[in-house]
Amino acid sequence: MSIIIYYLFESDRFNILEIIAKNYKIEKSREIFGDFHFYDTFDFRLYFNDLCLYKNDNVLFLQGKGLKKVLSYNLENNNVDFHFWWDITDGNVREVLKGIIDVRALNEVFKIKIESREYNIYNTDGKIIANLGVFKFPQFYFSLVRVNRIKGYKKEASNIKLIVESTGAFKLKNILKFIFSKSGVNLEEYSTKMYLKIKKDELAYNSTKQILMHMFNLMEKNITGIKFHIDTEYLHDFRVATRRTRTALMQLKGVFREDCILAFNKGFAEITEKTNKARDLDIQFLSLIQLKFDFPDNLKPGLKLLLDHLNKLRIREYSKLAKFLLSQKFNNTLNKWKRFLENSDLQYAGEMGLKPVGEIAPYYIFEALKRVNKKYQMALKDFNSKNLHKLRISCKKLRYVLEFFSPLYSDNIYEKVVDALKILQDTLGLYQDVEVQKKMLSEIIDGLSKTENVTSNVFLTAGYLFRLLEEKQQSSSINFLDHFDNFNDLIESKKFKKVLSF
Repeated sequence: MSIIIYYLFESDRFNILEIIAKNYKIEKSREIFGDFHFYDTFDFRLYFNDLCLYKNDNVLFLQGKGLKKVLSYNLENNNVDFHFWWDITDGNVREVLKGIIDVRALNEVFKIKIESREYNIYNTDGKIIANLGVFKFPQFYFSLVRVNRIKGYKKEASNIKLIVESTGAFKLKNILKFIFSKSGVNLEEYSTKMYLKIKKDELAYNSTKQILMHMFNLMEKNITGIKFHIDTEYLHDFRVATRRTRTALMQLKGVFREDCILAFNKGFAEITEKTNKARDLDIQFLSLIQLKFDFPDNLKPGLKLLLDHLNKLRIREYSKLAKFLLSQKFNNTLNKWKRFLENSDLQYAGEMGLKPVGEIAPYYIFEALKRVNKKYQMALKDFNSKNLHKLRISCKKLRYVLEFFSPLYSDNIYEKVVDALKILQDTLGLYQDVEVQKKMLSEIIDGLSKTENVTSNVFLTAGYLFRLLEEKQQSSSINFLDHFDNFNDLIESKKFKKVLSF
């Protein structure tokens, strides 16, 4: 079966049915009227994967590229409202969403009224040769017509297509893109990555401001989402932008005059500190959510109690964070920072800022590499969580510096170094995250013991979780050395040194 979608003005809808009825028997098979709610993530992950998720009459439908048929899921099976893939208890819809949206929340993007009518078209032998779907959009004054060709009736289906096209209807190549555009949704592709155009002969002062303005825009885009506390990734992306900003201010010394950025350094340090607890709680929450699907049945009641308590802590912490984001102090910091970035006056430039960015980039990369190597030697000498955490921070700062200057280097080896560093950083990050999770889990158990009637099941659950966390941490510590060796081999290669002219 092949499907073609046509767009036509509302007045032409009746002409199609009348003309088809003169040539073939046409019979209405079903009709659906109502509100259709369309869902996607904040960064439109479904849309950019050519998938469409919508709800009508408490049933979710998922269709699009790569799916052989429209998938459906009855929300009456759910005990909770759906926001994440794990809120859908089973089925193909859940599995497809899991692979695409990860930990992102699903939000209602828009709602439209649709009058849907399905027709079967028969030949003189009484055989169905095609299906016709007519979808009226009252608020937009147009209709869409879908022609489904039945296998074995190619000639008849071609005639029906000619009838449809004779009314002035034209084919739509991408119905999803068409509907989203008509709804007025801003489909600007969201990304935290550095897709900037920077030339080697630009002043480092101007290039760095361009990078920092990109970071500022990312911060602004995520603030509202943090306040409403729908999706953990709002806070994650906000923190990435904040940390990158701090890294630029601290690692790219000399690009700006130190006296001009001192207050901003302190301001962004406070913003980072204010978001730490909420992010740690999010990491713990996401870790437990991922575990609950394979958790032993006898321990699930204890896990539920832990998750419920953890959610209470998260709500409380996000409430504090929302107040901070609404504070005059926070908004003053961001407003002053924006004015600083928009000011093109070179009076705020340091000595390095007045040099071409292509000239100073290798210096800053080399300095960041030296700091990583120093922290690596410390970790080898005394292998403990404190030194691994310091190494992780140095790796993160190096990665940010490499990403700042990535528009200057198109060579494949540069990208390989960044990728290898990311793997190393993720391994170290996992070790540190587990360290924080173990400490937090102990605090949660202590808190539960004092405030609620805790059964032995909770302590058994906690013991099971501690064992899983220890295994995860041990695995990451073993992998760390291999990942560092891979990264080190790349930065010591002649290709990489040639790219940076070391």
